[in-house]
Amino acid sequence: MGVDLRCQVNNHAHRTGEMDLERLLVRRGQPFSLALQCSTPLPPKHKLAMILHLGKEGEVVVKVLDARAGRDKWWFRQQKAQNEVLLTVHSPADTPVGIYSVTLLLLSPDGHILEQTTPETFYLLFNPWCKADSVYLPDEELLEEYILNENGLLYQGSWDQISSLSWNFGQFEQDVVDICFEILNNSPAALKNPEIDTANRADPVYVSRTITAMVRNGQMKQTLSYRTVLLAQTGICSGILPMVVLNTGAHQGCVLSPLLYSLFTQDCTARHDYNTIIKFADDTTVVGLITDNDETAYREVVRDLAVWCQDNKLSLNVIKTKEIIVDCRRKRTKHTPILIDGAVVEQVNANDDRGVVLGRWDGKYDDGVSPTRWTGSVAILRRWREAGAQRVRYGQCWVFSGVACTVLRCLGIPTRPVTNYTSAHDTDGNLNVDYLYDEQLKSVSEGRKDMIWNYHCWVESWMDREDLPKGYDGWQALDPTPQERSDGVYCCGPCPVKAVRDGDVGMKYDAAFVFSEVNADLVTWIVYPDGQRSQVSLNQKTVGRNISTKSVYGDYREDITKHYKYPEGSVKEREVYEKAGRRVTQLNGAPGQLELKIKHAQAILGTDFDVIVEVHNVGGEDTPAQLTVTSNAVTYNSLHRGECQRRTASLTVPAQKAHKEVMRLRYDHYGACVSEHNLIRVTALLQASSQPDVILQEVNIPLSMPQLHVKVVGDAVVSQKLIAHISFTNPLPITLRGGVFTVEGAGLTAPRELQAPGNIGPGEDVKVKLSFKPTRAGLRKLMVDFDADRLRDVKGIATLIVRDRLTVN
Repeated sequence: MGVDLRCQVNNHAHRTGEMDLERLLVRRGQPFSLALQCSTPLPPKHKLAMILHLGKEGEVVVKVLDARAGRDKWWFRQQKAQNEVLLTVHSPADTPVGIYSVTLLLLSPDGHILEQTTPETFYLLFNPWCKADSVYLPDEELLEEYILNENGLLYQGSWDQISSLSWNFGQFEQDVVDICFEILNNSPAALKNPEIDTANRADPVYVSRTITAMVRNGQMKQTLSYRTVLLAQTGICSGILPMVVLNTGAHQGCVLSPLLYSLFTQDCTARHDYNTIIKFADDTTVVGLITDNDETAYREVVRDLAVWCQDNKLSLNVIKTKEIIVDCRRKRTKHTPILIDGAVVEQVNANDDRGVVLGRWDGKYDDGVSPTRWTGSVAILRRWREAGAQRVRYGQCWVFSGVACTVLRCLGIPTRPVTNYTSAHDTDGNLNVDYLYDEQLKSVSEGRKDMIWNYHCWVESWMDREDLPKGYDGWQALDPTPQERSDGVYCCGPCPVKAVRDGDVGMKYDAAFVFSEVNADLVTWIVYPDGQRSQVSLNQKTVGRNISTKSVYGDYREDITKHYKYPEGSVKEREVYEKAGRRVTQLNGAPGQLELKIKHAQAILGTDFDVIVEVHNVGGEDTPAQLTVTSNAVTYNSLHRGECQRRTASLTVPAQKAHKEVMRLRYDHYGACVSEHNLIRVTALLQASSQPDVILQEVNIPLSMPQLHVKVVGDAVVSQKLIAHISFTNPLPITLRGGVFTVEGAGLTAPRELQAPGNIGPGEDVKVKLSFKPTRAGLRKLMVDFDADRLRDVKGIATLIVRDRLTVN
């Protein structure tokens, strides 16, 4: 007997044909068919049975009923046709998603197994087309975008100068579905208890929360909670053993025990300088620096400790002992477990939390890929898999958002990326974010966890919330850039967007944090040399502006702010603030007679541009004042990269007149310190003796990027060669070196790199050609990124319609 999975027929019916036609991928709650092929007709009165196994090790076993059953049961019916039996299989709409294996059994009339088929594998996904599925979305246009569209837009820039980044989600690209399930299999919950984790995969709340945590995981501190630890530290070459701080909490007798215990254990010491033993009364840590993969000395000291304990009538609790391995090398080796009294000590890899992308914001990306260089999720997911579930270096919020969107769409959960402009990170939950400056307008907020991000990206997924009271189904916010712990895990969401809008900050998960991201107050202070603070501004309208996602009707922006907030100034808005504990307050004192404004034209990277600071005197008397203006290169999440220019002026503003101060920002000033986000922050501080309060204004100026041209030549047909012509003109007054073009496109070509032919002088053109053969028909986008030593994140895109060979005359 053999089984034909009828992959093409089933996959087309289940809208998974774009993923694969050689493997079976079906959606739960929707029937699919199998064909049992026999060399001879089945004997009369013999029966067929079907067994399913789910899980990495087949942890869940399902016996499929051979008669019609309820919605919560697997069942099949059969139709005979000569030497073939057609089986129609029905799956529950709430069964766990995963990779199943199916085996068919031929049973005798008395129930004995006479013959069975070789196990065949199929994939079961969520089904947003099925009314009984908790991810059901009753709108075909939305499903076309939020499940089936492999390309999209991630929004960046600032609230008043919004830009878009084309992103290749690529959820139907080869092997992506396998990688998505590998991510689930590598989650801490799956590794700890595979059987429970597998059963929980029926719930999109659980799955989406797991994916959100795994895209950028942060589990290292959790692995340090054991009382007795053996720590093996692996270096890259020979070197000095660094100090390692373990955040495990205070032990009993933590003050006296090191002293008293050490007095009685002087004969228990490490033999080599690059090993050490840290001794406590009830905890002992062995630290070893391993060089050139030689663990001899380290294992020697562990053995010495075990022998010493035995000789002194002490016992080591091997069950509670853990070996933590810190291996910072790019190419890591496998470490043979330590044995103590014949028992294996459990290993925990401190670098290996198995998350997908490693976040970094300090601008140092030489040992990985700059976050701005990525143009899609597929290359990231494949690198993660090829590296053995090691995090890919590096990403930032839009990268995490793009990867999470890919995985969730692939698994069948309708998902869209979202950008919140002027996004608050309020760690203490007081709905305030404080900005601190000294009298010279130098930021003293560095190192503070509370901050305002120019924009912040997360995702929304559509699902029912059966774990919450009625009324919270629909879009759920999930933030794959976790900034705080949620139930002990670096994770955020799923949080009902309706709960955020209505101020229900107690709802699971993390509604209070998401509410603050779109509603916190921005308070600015001047800090004086004696430590005293003076509040100079309170802005209750800045945070949570122009919340954006791509429209389902084309490549343009849809504003979804109304889903998160009621109209500004409305009665409903005040009711929500009161419910959430946010008070609407104003600065004390009457308005002064001086007003401050900052204006600027569109700024283009590589050019000089003017910033105009206007001081208006609305009073009836001439007013003297002191004006300080600074421009700083910053990142999109408000980290300072250096001061570009500073100007101080003493001025007198005539009554009912305005004074204009022009600051010309030259590329010579900002080019060396501008971050990869190409963002300049201009801050102006006005102090007048006639009014007690100082005035502060601030604007963020995104620098527009040059254009990269992409033109595809040829007839776009599946498997037929095309040529892409890519060209670019250096807009900077300096020479660019080490230029690299990165190209990818779902259904067109896997991610590839093309080196620029030599250095590129100021104003010089560079051209490269790429040949490729489309692999799938339909509307496709070829995405190109250019990076060099002094210019990054230059993007270009070409849109083409690829025809199938069968449709070509």
